[in-house]
Amino acid sequence: MLSIAVVKEKYNVSVTDDVAEAILIGRYGAAHHYAEAPMLFGKKKTS
Repeated sequence: MLSIAVVKEKYNVSVTDDVAEAILIGRYGAAHHYAEAPMLFGKKKTS
């Protein structure tokens, strides 16, 4: 239930518990593994 409150506060949307958790997991992954994304999808990293 906490995930629903966090998503409501941050994004001002009403979602189910499952959707709220998926949003927060996706945001975590994007924030903490962004640099690894090219490697995960078989693309060369350009600097």
